[in-house]
Amino acid sequence: MAKIKRKAKHTKRDNPIARKASQAAKDDRKDENTRTTKILPLLEKLNGGKPADKCTAIGMITAMVEDPKLRQMLLKESLIQTVIDKLLPDASEEVVMESYGLLRNIVLEEGYDVAVFMFRKNVIKIACDSLEKIVSTCQNIANGSQQIPKGDQFTLLCEFAENILSLLTNMGVTSDDIFDAIASSPAGVQTVAALLELRKTKAELNPKFPSAVLSAAFEYLYTFSESNPEFYKTIPFDYKIYLEDTTLPIAAQVFVWGLHYNICVESQGVGSKGRDASLSEILSRLLIIFNSNSAFADLQAKQDAGSKDGTVVATDKKDMDAIEARSTVNALQVILELITDIAEQVTWSGVTEEPEDVDEDMEVDIPQDIDFGHGDKNGAEGTAATSTINLLLNEASAVIEKALTYAPLESRAMAALNNLAWTMASHEPTKDSEQWQGAAQQLWTNVFPMLEKYEGELAIDSLTSAVGVLWAVAAALDSKINSLTVSQSDFILAQIERVTKATETLTADEIADYHQRAVALVGLLAMATGKSGSQESIALVEKVGEYLLQLLEALPQTQTQVALQAVDKIFDIFGDKYPYDGPVFVNKGYLKRLEPLLPKVRHMAKKINKKQNPSLREDADAASQNLMRFIKYKADGN
Repeated sequence: MAKIKRKAKHTKRDNPIARKASQAAKDDRKDENTRTTKILPLLEKLNGGKPADKCTAIGMITAMVEDPKLRQMLLKESLIQTVIDKLLPDASEEVVMESYGLLRNIVLEEGYDVAVFMFRKNVIKIACDSLEKIVSTCQNIANGSQQIPKGDQFTLLCEFAENILSLLTNMGVTSDDIFDAIASSPAGVQTVAALLELRKTKAELNPKFPSAVLSAAFEYLYTFSESNPEFYKTIPFDYKIYLEDTTLPIAAQVFVWGLHYNICVESQGVGSKGRDASLSEILSRLLIIFNSNSAFADLQAKQDAGSKDGTVVATDKKDMDAIEARSTVNALQVILELITDIAEQVTWSGVTEEPEDVDEDMEVDIPQDIDFGHGDKNGAEGTAATSTINLLLNEASAVIEKALTYAPLESRAMAALNNLAWTMASHEPTKDSEQWQGAAQQLWTNVFPMLEKYEGELAIDSLTSAVGVLWAVAAALDSKINSLTVSQSDFILAQIERVTKATETLTADEIADYHQRAVALVGLLAMATGKSGSQESIALVEKVGEYLLQLLEALPQTQTQVALQAVDKIFDIFGDKYPYDGPVFVNKGYLKRLEPLLPKVRHMAKKINKKQNPSLREDADAASQNLMRFIKYKADGN
């Protein structure tokens, strides 16, 4: 299967306060002039002067880092080192707070390399020390030993906590080592607990809590609780009391349910009634939150009305509304990620196959009139996970359909659609239901035209995911697709050739992810078409069969996962005596061509490190053994 696993630890988050790329300065800059007139004077202010001047400079630099060219120029001038050495130890709390926000935004834009640099410069330790001071302040206010901050002082405290928690969260998702280092420190959890306790004990502060700090607090818990029981067991309060807290901002509500999901997945047995009930409850609540906050036109209008002049600190209602709207969009994206993961997690009796990892950063553009077939609400029946299956088929599909009409949500929506399609295709009671069969036919009609569009745009992730959905549909319908034509298979074969040659613009992993799915899809379609026995269909089977053999003959140049898919499709296509078996497999001498390929497949398997890739090695060993049996089977006249 080609289900998509949530990869929160390695997923770049959207910046909720970022301007659009179209709003960034696009004039042709003279690098040296920009450096001497803009960048160096600002950096000079960071090295000395009054706190107000430093804050102004930090604000201007924070706006500049949203522009890729300016950001690179700033980084070349040792911006990060300057912030670490000069600003984080500054005596002004406002300067330190703004500095953490700047570092957070740089990590959001640059990702892994910058996060590793900060990690090596001990930023995590510095940040955790700052969090300990925030915890102490919150506890003193809560127990009455310190006066409640007035006016901007409380806002400053909250923004301080928000910036540090957000920085750590966005550093943590870049690598496992950084993730583990942050998760092992108690400072983050203690900060979240102290903030929530302050919110609970000082009722007069409750309305003053900025939405952003509450969202950042629960996002921190959500992120570091994934596959991490050691972390979530250290949470010193009952997080479940916040599951029904509708006074929380939308993003915080989503992250609370995401935290609940992470804990349920880890603590409840696969296929247990408790786990299935939890998945159903979580999915149901996420769908409610999505539907109550999916006025896309209003969200976009608020974002467009926000400041376009690079203002960092929002001071008027339009800017605050814009930031809140972007935060809501980010929350909706997380909901789609969780739907994707829930569809991957659903289990039922008899299904044990582990899904593969697939890249989830995909962009798609599906016609707004796509029809998933929501009419019959009684299509899915089963012995386990029935409630979750029904929610996925009847309600989650409607949410995905809605999300596909809004550009910022398209890539997550397609990932969710991919997993939903595979879940339905694999669930026996559902795959044969009239509801799913009709929806699958409609999916084929709507998604296939996207293959050409995405190839033209070099949108490889979107292309790969679209192929994955078509593969799931073909599997679900047993390749009995109403609109299937030989020309569609020819198109995919031609596209495979074009994409696999695009080595200058695509990475090897990107090509392999697409290639293995395209091979699986075209193999299914060739078998389905060839069963008719027409000359045209037999010619297609020969064309596909020839291509599969060439992939194996090209070993070891052919990537392992692609070769394994080729072996699997040879089994599928020629395992039984269909009308094309004699004209193609027998008359074209496929058996003699397969025999010398067995040593190549065995060698491929032996080259895979068992410790580094145990699952891949197991699959490759099985493929070589099955190929040996298949050759004997066909040699016996089958």
